[in-house]
Amino acid sequence: MKSLCVHIGSKRVTPHDPIRDYYCRVYGKTPGYLYPSPDFFEIPTWIPALMGRMSEAEAKGVAFQCLGSVSALAEHGSDVVVYGSVMDTTLPIWRKLADWYPTTTFGLGGYVDPEAFKNNPNVVWSASLDSISLVDRGPDYRLFRGWPCIPRLQLSSGCTHKCNFCMVPRVVTERPLADIVRDVDSFRGLAFELVYIDDKTFGQAKNWTLLAKLGLRIKLYNPDFDGFVVQTTATQVLRHAEDWAKNYWVRYIETGVETLDDTTLRLWRKPHTAAQCWEAARLIRRLYDYNGYRVKWIPNLIFGIAGDERGPHDYIPTVDAVSEWRDWGIVPFVNPYILTQYADARGKVARSYAGDKPGDSSENTVDKSWLDYRDREAASEALETVLAMF
Repeated sequence: MKSLCVHIGSKRVTPHDPIRDYYCRVYGKTPGYLYPSPDFFEIPTWIPALMGRMSEAEAKGVAFQCLGSVSALAEHGSDVVVYGSVMDTTLPIWRKLADWYPTTTFGLGGYVDPEAFKNNPNVVWSASLDSISLVDRGPDYRLFRGWPCIPRLQLSSGCTHKCNFCMVPRVVTERPLADIVRDVDSFRGLAFELVYIDDKTFGQAKNWTLLAKLGLRIKLYNPDFDGFVVQTTATQVLRHAEDWAKNYWVRYIETGVETLDDTTLRLWRKPHTAAQCWEAARLIRRLYDYNGYRVKWIPNLIFGIAGDERGPHDYIPTVDAVSEWRDWGIVPFVNPYILTQYADARGKVARSYAGDKPGDSSENTVDKSWLDYRDREAASEALETVLAMF
């Protein structure tokens, strides 16, 4: 029986997406930002993880398909096991696939309630990779050999901060060194210049100093390797950015700026202030312009923020800051995020709001329960202004 790893392409989920178009544009202008396809900007990590849970013989017979239409699955026949990762945005498509192909076996997992497939006996749901197999050869990227990408590497999981809208566990757990090295070596055969460090707040786990040796290890087998992308907070940038840039191969620092409104930052229990974001930006500018370090800053911004007694959320300070940081030459692009309320988030994203809209758990719309028409207009205008800057 054949095995097929299926990824639902972003164009199938959102045929017209200005944010996807934005990323295609800015990645093309940013050194090192290689991506496999406009349909998916990174290799789906569940696929090499699943492949590593198969025996060598099983892995040799697996194929990959980025699914553009439900009917495209028919070309593989019924004698196939289809593996997939299900998210809220792709759940309707997976349910349609399971209904349309009742004689095909689907091995699914992911981030939705498996009860969604209770009427599909052809769906086998797995809560984790451990339930699939006891074999663990480490990530197996053979399906993507030679593909341009930015592979992900995790040094630790969790984050000690208490941000309201976050779902990340609050305990930081370092991964075993042997697993980290195994993951680094699994990237051989991929075409990459950067590696993305998947720690949620880089610098919290003590093993971040491994990057010095890991960077050298990668460079020995991939001469094109240029460095790491990390994600962290403004406070960590102020503590460590110079050391990271000088000694640890860090080339891009993604920072959760979110908004430069301190009232909102306090409501969300964010670990920084607007003033600290400006201080972090000035530090990166000094490192880049005057110290000659090849490090740049990528602010993560949030749109779809609820208004309060002052009126609709004021995006102007944030938009003006991004414009100035761009003009300094330290910001190649920003990561825009439309605020989303997932069921297992730690707290509410606004002081109060009634009901739940379908868009509350979607990152593709500003149609949220906590936004009135003025808030939606303000969010859309600010988002369009920022995207047009780069």
